[in-house]
Amino acid sequence: AEAFAAAGIEYGPSYRVIESLASNAGEVLARLRIGVDGRDSRLRTAVALDGALQATIALGGLASGADGALALPFSLQSAVLGDVWPSVCFAW
Repeated sequence: AEAFAAAGIEYGPSYRVIESLASNAGEVLARLRIGVDGRDSRLRTAVALDGALQATIALGGLASGADGALALPFSLQSAVLGDVWPSVCFAW
């Protein structure tokens, strides 16, 4: 959360879902706690996907170059989404 705040990105409480991170040079595993119980499954999907994208900061930070430009993933190899989201899930 501190890295995002330093970059001027403020996430509300519903989008602060990363409970823990583990990473190496090319992969990251994030444990996400989705705290929007009882709400629309589309919102839960959005929150979970956003949490997975937030986890990519562990792969290299928010800045991609000397100019400090914001770095965001631009492709997704695969995703498995269901109609029912558990409170705790993992993004890899």
